[in-house]
Amino acid sequence: MEQFPELHTENYYLREFKENDIDEVFRGLSHPAVIKHYGVSYKTKAATKEQMDWFKRIVQEDSGIWWAIESRRARGVLLGACGVNSWSHVHNKAEMGYWLLPEYWKQGVMRECVPAIINYLFTQTRLRRIEATVEVGNDRSGHLLLKNGFTHEGTLRESEFKNGKYISVEYYGLLKSEI
Repeated sequence: MEQFPELHTENYYLREFKENDIDEVFRGLSHPAVIKHYGVSYKTKAATKEQMDWFKRIVQEDSGIWWAIESRRARGVLLGACGVNSWSHVHNKAEMGYWLLPEYWKQGVMRECVPAIINYLFTQTRLRRIEATVEVGNDRSGHLLLKNGFTHEGTLRESEFKNGKYISVEYYGLLKSEI
């Protein structure tokens, strides 16, 4: 990828992560409400540097791309993140993920940003399939995927070990031919 693709919606700006985003990334990925259903968390700001490096590395390795989300009304303020990783160029598929700081929940941020990312991925790359896994109990995330055309493809029962117990995850998929 020659230049990071910046995306715009009516209310949001999706851009590459900057070094000064680390405070908000740490705040998000250490917040109990955010990490309750998210697979990555950090206990210190210094440890969060690993996540910042990952955002860059997956683009360089061509194994994914994640966007920082900010409001057009409050430029420079990170609201959350969305993107894909585990990109298989052999199978032309990738896994979507997202998180949002709690003060921006229920304001339609992801409802507006996810379609822009899906559109970019299906029109500007060779992706044919986007997958997503959602922990059972994270109903809002599953609903967001369904509203964006994803199909619930099944439940993997007790397939992951998290916080001392086995959890089940829901599998969703969206094909390019379905949009």
